[in-house]
Amino acid sequence: MKIEDYYQNITGTLNIDIVVPLDKYLVFNELGEMISDTFKQLSISHNVIVESIKNINFESDKLYLLLGVDVNQNWVVREDDDQSVQSDPSSNVLPENFIIYQMEQMWRINNFCRDSKTTYYLEILNKAKAVWDYSLTNIDYYNSYKCLHVPVYFVPIGFTPWIDYSLRKEKLDHYNISTAFIGNITGRRSSILNFLKTNLKQQGHHTIHLLNNNVWNNKDPRLGEIANLKSSVFCSLKIIVNINMFDPIYCSFDLYRIVIAIANKCLVISEPSRDLVMNKFFSDYIILCNFNEMTVQIAYYQKNEEKRAEKVDQAYKWLTTKFKFSNFIPINSFKMLI
Repeated sequence: MKIEDYYQNITGTLNIDIVVPLDKYLVFNELGEMISDTFKQLSISHNVIVESIKNINFESDKLYLLLGVDVNQNWVVREDDDQSVQSDPSSNVLPENFIIYQMEQMWRINNFCRDSKTTYYLEILNKAKAVWDYSLTNIDYYNSYKCLHVPVYFVPIGFTPWIDYSLRKEKLDHYNISTAFIGNITGRRSSILNFLKTNLKQQGHHTIHLLNNNVWNNKDPRLGEIANLKSSVFCSLKIIVNINMFDPIYCSFDLYRIVIAIANKCLVISEPSRDLVMNKFFSDYIILCNFNEMTVQIAYYQKNEEKRAEKVDQAYKWLTTKFKFSNFIPINSFKMLI
């Protein structure tokens, strides 16, 4: 079965507000723009709200798609006319009608977060009209623990022209780097990346540039400036290395990072994930291998640009024709409010 066969469209009128919390703008604004671009393709009327949650006046007759709802936010559920909720400065009042696009890794949360945080997060998810989840392994978690009692839809992140940075009508800087890792460099990532850098250097190959977690497409002046513009970095890179923060057995497929890399013709060399289905789906278009095999793969594609270009062109064609975000939006999840 094709992934897009999971979904069916329904007719009706709809308006939805996509909410990007300002304090999570750097991580989720691009996803909000991707959803907005896809909604335009599907003729879904919508708005994008980028604001501190406490400054949003949620309306009772509107539907909201919430991004960035995770265990670190103090969300509470509106209880009739409970004024104590409104007066608590540490709380964010959930709207009455909302869908959550869930982007956390549930097996990681289950194994590395306190039980109270996991329970609290699941309580929030269960208040939604529906949950969209980007990961099949997360859905496996919900089914294994029977912990969600609302409709859950598998909504993988797919291609939309918004993430092909070469299509942007903006000036892009050029960075003189070919191979990089982008993200938080902590825990096992730090030791593995040091191992790879040492091996590549000893064998006379180009190193891996570690760009840490400071590569964003920030356009909001409320957050200040970012040192490295993400669109410029991705358009400069030839190879992106992906290392899981935790052991692969706990990790969902890193769809967000990998889809954006393919959309900008970067070759992805990545550890596999817990998600065997997605591993297989992408195996023809990226290099999946254990970290101790990466030195050989990185060196090969650094030396063989023709092979690298051939692989990324094949991946780009597949992504832009067969793995489009518009195929995966479950419009039937809006059914209860049309």
